[in-house]
Parts: sequence; structure tokens; C-alpha cells
Amino acid sequence: MIYVGIDAASQKHDFFIQRDTGEVFSKKAITIKNDIEGLKKLHNSINDFVESTKDSNVRI
Repeated sequence: MIYVGIDAASQKHDFFIQRDTGEVFSKKAITIKNDIEGLKKLHNSINDFVESTKDSNVRI
């Protein structure tokens, strides 16, 4: 299973992606703007991790 944790704020969001096995997408949280481009980056990051791990069971 893949877990996505999001720290939401008014101007930006920080997110972290991790598998239940301990494998992580990035060693640090990733910051995105609170706009459509930021949400696209979040979506693409989740999809990239799903493809690399072959695990499509995602919880946000």
C-alpha cells in the first residue's frame, strides 16, 4: 500500500509518499503551490511512484 501525507496550508502544501514497506518517494517532503500546477505535480508524483512500485493501492 502507498500512503500520501499532505500538510495543507493556504498558499502551499507539503506532501510525502511512502509504501507500507518503508520505501519512500523522496527523502524529504515536497512543497507545492496551492494552484492547479501544484496539484498536477502531486498527481504526477503519485502516478510515478505507483508505476515504479507496481502498487496501485493508494491512501491519501
